[in-house]
Amino acid sequence: MSLSYTRMQMWDECQWRYFLTYVLEEWTAPSQHLVLGDAVHLTLRQIGDTMIAAHVTPSAAEIQGWFDYHRAACLQRADPKGLISEHAGWIAVRGTAILAAFQREVLPSYHPAEVEHEFAITINDVIFRGIIDALLTVNDGEHLLLDFKTGKVYPKDRLQTDRQMTGYLYSEQQRIGHSMVPTSAAYVFFPPCEHPEQHPDLPADHCHAAVLEVTRTPEQIAAFVAAVPQVAAEMEEALVSGMYSYTINPARCPWCNVYWSCSYARRERRIIPRVPTRPR
Repeated sequence: MSLSYTRMQMWDECQWRYFLTYVLEEWTAPSQHLVLGDAVHLTLRQIGDTMIAAHVTPSAAEIQGWFDYHRAACLQRADPKGLISEHAGWIAVRGTAILAAFQREVLPSYHPAEVEHEFAITINDVIFRGIIDALLTVNDGEHLLLDFKTGKVYPKDRLQTDRQMTGYLYSEQQRIGHSMVPTSAAYVFFPPCEHPEQHPDLPADHCHAAVLEVTRTPEQIAAFVAAVPQVAAEMEEALVSGMYSYTINPARCPWCNVYWSCSYARRERRIIPRVPTRPR
């Protein structure tokens, strides 16, 4: 079996959503947030690839042109019927603001050794796959792992426990072949200005780069290694038995991309404050 952080997270949050998405492969609603994330990440990859291959820093005009191209391509691919066309302007404005913050606050000291590094590690016959946004070498060989986020800043407890970063750090340990080689990690978020009324000189869409360094203990790494085969076994057992639990969450269900295939969520619609995009 092959697993990823996304699949493990979805399994933890709602097994029924996992079943609809990955087993039945039901129609999934397009999301402006996912389109934004994809377009920004593709642009950041192009920036990194250019810096690594040509040893030059791309200009602001080049970066904007790349983003405009990726934004249009991602939107067409994810939403050929135009179900979220009303959000196209927001994607353009928000993405441009994120990349402006990246250029102001990250790019001057950004020297990636690799970008979009794909890995696959085997844990008890289960293949765990992922993509690390950027790997940098700093401080006499220490590795710095970066994960760019276009959504909200994680709460402190999630920053310190999120399985995605734990898996990434473990994969680097396995690639290096020695757990004692220093490897640090950081999330890079792009939150909007918290008090825009105090900064009337800034544009309304202004945001900044929040670089939040995190660590993982050996115990956390060990717990992750144990969790991967355990989750895989639960998934295989559910596939055989057909038994998948469901979770009604008023905070998550309104944004679920398989809402219209979920009889449980529609039955509990009275407690769900927002209805996701509906297929035509």
